[in-house]
Amino acid sequence: MILILVANVAGIIYLLRFFGVAGPSSNGHVAHDRALAFLKERYAKGEIDSEEFVERKKLLAE
Repeated sequence: MILILVANVAGIIYLLRFFGVAGPSSNGHVAHDRALAFLKERYAKGEIDSEEFVERKKLLAE
């Protein structure tokens, strides 16, 4: 009985990850957005110049 329950839970987790509901790609997108927001904030504060901003933005896009 417990084995069936564990198998069902594992199957549900697998399906959720396979269809992207809880996949790593969603987390990567959020991290990218936060990094870009932080970069824009540093540029707005004058901590980095436009050259460095463009260079780092290109690195984030990779």
